[in-house]
Amino acid sequence: MEEKILKEKLKELRIKNKLTQEQLAAVLKVDRSTIAKWETGEAMPRAAKLPELAKAFKCSIDEIFEEDEKNKKAMSGGIRCERNFK
Repeated sequence: MEEKILKEKLKELRIKNKLTQEQLAAVLKVDRSTIAKWETGEAMPRAAKLPELAKAFKCSIDEIFEEDEKNKKAMSGGIRCERNFK
């Protein structure tokens, strides 16, 4: 999953569960700014936080990484990334 999709999914799940950034931060024992960074893509949650995130969102870790239909359509928009490796 791309970082863009993960950050959108984290925010979507937080809002769906009626949690503020402050409330989620308290549950996860991190700063509110950490949650903000995850949701903007500036940082990503550490693997150790994934079970706690899943519990806070009442879902599985897999569900956090699942693409929804909106994101699948956005990703299939015909944009290609080509890299030249030397």
